[in-house]
Amino acid sequence: MNSFPESPNTVLFAFNDIENPPDLTVRPMPANILRRLFRQYLIPVTAFEKRQDLEELDAAAREEHERCVQARDEVRAMYCLSNLAVLAKVRGELANARKLAEDSRQLAGRLGFADVAKEMQKLLTPAS
Repeated sequence: MNSFPESPNTVLFAFNDIENPPDLTVRPMPANILRRLFRQYLIPVTAFEKRQDLEELDAAAREEHERCVQARDEVRAMYCLSNLAVLAKVRGELANARKLAEDSRQLAGRLGFADVAKEMQKLLTPAS
């Protein structure tokens, strides 16, 4: 039995490390976490840049999209399509990215997700 009283500040007190600065190194998000987010959020382009596992992530996103379509979950399918569009753009597959972004934009507009539709419209607009 612990005779030490527990409180929300116990951890902060036990690990008081003021002299060492925090590690603020930017690291890419692990692939397994990205896979879980495909059907829940629109993942930013920066999450995919400078990655070695784009093909694996693309396959996982397509698989997740197929599951959402089979389950008739349009919202999650829309997020998967959006993320597939972003992945295609990062991989340099611009024609495929435009097609996926247009499909996602239409679905987002129909479902009332104006923010996703707007992001997909930006993806469709050629860079100046």
